[in-house]
Amino acid sequence: MQEEILNDNKNVTANSQQVELLKKNFPQCFDKDGNFIVHKMEEIVGESGLELSKESYSLNWLGKSYARLLANENPRTLLKEDKKHNTKEQNKESQNLLIKGDNLEVLKHLSNAYAESIKMIYIDPPYNTGSDGFVYNDDRKFTSQELSRLADIDMDEAKRILEFTQSNANSHSAWLTFMYPRLYVARQLLKEEGVIFISIDENENAQLKILCDEVFGEENYAGEIVWKNSSKNDQSYISIQHEYIFVYVKSKAHNSGDWKEKKEGLDLIYKAFEKFRKKHGDDWGAIHKDALSWYKQFPASDPIMGSKHYTWMDEKGVYFPDNISGPNHGQYRYDVDHPVTKQVCKAPSSGWRYPEETMIQRIKDNLVHFGKDHTTVPNNKTYLKDTESQSLTSIKYQDGRVASKQLTKLMGGKYFTNPKDVSILIRLMKSIGVGNNDIVLDFFAGSGTTGQAVMELNVNEGSEVSFVLVQIRENLDEAYANAAGDGKKTIKNAIEFLGEHSKPHDVSELTQIRLKKASENIKKEHPNCKGDLGFKIYETMPVWDGYLDEIEKLEEDTTLFDGSKLNNEELEVLLTTWKVYDGLELSYELQGVELSDYKAHLGKGILYLVYSGFSTDALKALLEKLDSDPTFEPSRVVLFGYNFTSKAQRELDEALSSYANKKSIELDVVVRY
Repeated sequence: MQEEILNDNKNVTANSQQVELLKKNFPQCFDKDGNFIVHKMEEIVGESGLELSKESYSLNWLGKSYARLLANENPRTLLKEDKKHNTKEQNKESQNLLIKGDNLEVLKHLSNAYAESIKMIYIDPPYNTGSDGFVYNDDRKFTSQELSRLADIDMDEAKRILEFTQSNANSHSAWLTFMYPRLYVARQLLKEEGVIFISIDENENAQLKILCDEVFGEENYAGEIVWKNSSKNDQSYISIQHEYIFVYVKSKAHNSGDWKEKKEGLDLIYKAFEKFRKKHGDDWGAIHKDALSWYKQFPASDPIMGSKHYTWMDEKGVYFPDNISGPNHGQYRYDVDHPVTKQVCKAPSSGWRYPEETMIQRIKDNLVHFGKDHTTVPNNKTYLKDTESQSLTSIKYQDGRVASKQLTKLMGGKYFTNPKDVSILIRLMKSIGVGNNDIVLDFFAGSGTTGQAVMELNVNEGSEVSFVLVQIRENLDEAYANAAGDGKKTIKNAIEFLGEHSKPHDVSELTQIRLKKASENIKKEHPNCKGDLGFKIYETMPVWDGYLDEIEKLEEDTTLFDGSKLNNEELEVLLTTWKVYDGLELSYELQGVELSDYKAHLGKGILYLVYSGFSTDALKALLEKLDSDPTFEPSRVVLFGYNFTSKAQRELDEALSSYANKKSIELDVVVRY
């Protein structure tokens, strides 16, 4: 029987996770007392052929040790589901998520269930302009002595750090302390081929670049996109009219496609087809014949030239016939007539990629490639120029005022300042090949642009991409009191718009409303769309009073906190938090299991026993179910320790370990606090 304390941070230090990782993967580099043997690691690196660099640099600031401590801490909150919203017809099967709360807490909650699962992260963090409202807020109550010990710094530095974390600072140090742990945990969520895009302006541009080099690795810097967003003339010397988007990959070694090689390959194709066009004019058959002959010089396994053959050309340019079948289990089925034979074309076995009205428009726009007759399945036209436009280096200028006008029209008023452009986010997603079953994360969700972009990508491309948005519960009434100028007017508009909908008035409620309106708008434009236009809502909440009091004494006395006083709704909060900790996605529904008069919950081999009142009859029912129910095969039993006395814990453990069930299942018993 094991004991676990999920929210306990008393032994967490600024490098505890990193040391644990080293011990797990390089045990030979530690002596019997746990001390690190440097020359052992040097031997490992040397044997791999890598050279030890004699040159290094890093970004240091007041609070860096504290930021590393925050990155290592366990979450100090619980996760609560919005049952009323999530059980609505449009939302109950949705894989999209809106999570309300401190994004650092949320990222830590997601770090098990979504580790190495995110294809793309886009964030638009506070720019720290001095007028954007950014201040460092921290409710942690460290003493100077505690911080000195945990962060391994001297007392003077600990005192200086605590001063700025408790004084609403907006210095470079405060901003870096805020960003570091969030980026650190976010990296753990990215797939090996994942990419992160970070919007920023000139105020923290230089600091962010070096910070990302440290978190993601300098070699994984993929580039910087320039985005013109306004025409401001408020600089003394040069008027800066643009922002930036930094691009980092999780690992260039595993990233799908080397962008530089891809760009060079596309340029080569473009030049070849221009030559064929000059030679043959509009004789597309002759162009195609020359193209096939030209491609023979490249091996089929070539990662660039052999992957997609642009062997056709029309008045719009070079293209290749691409798959037009649907990913959604045949949800789009209708007749498509061949333009020459006028007979119904053969359809893909899984149905069409697009709704019927979208397909009709694409045929009118000459974006569908038909075979010689109706016996061949038509294809999608993917143009070389469109592939080039998806290249990250080509997204240079977009006017931010366009996005503001679009959002104002959707919402019926101006409630956000400087929203991001949906079309840009779609282009970013397409540039890295975001597709079916991929997840896009935005943990500075703001107005919810990323969520709308994913919905529109899905309906336009026939794909199944899901989003995870995180937005802190930001009090608009407080923001209004501290705002000035046009920003104050926008906040007032938002407060009046929310009215009685949420009090205190809160930005995350606006995010929720924007997603709902975007979904309704898409449904109106595409009435036959059957894709995922819903979203589930969760939020962080503080642990209950007394839950972790004197946690070190739990082994002696489990009655310090009375779990039996928690109601069903509160125990559901516990189950939601636990399932994510155990690697189950937030949208995963636990199955109720009746054990006599006791209700347990099952999910992916884990049986949760959180309620009080687990009786002898319930234990007998559990043993019988192990024998008689062929679908019941748990591998772990997790108890809520506060609701089981020490005696009950031992009895359950002994019964499960000594009982020879007919399936020969070995059950691990975990007592969790």
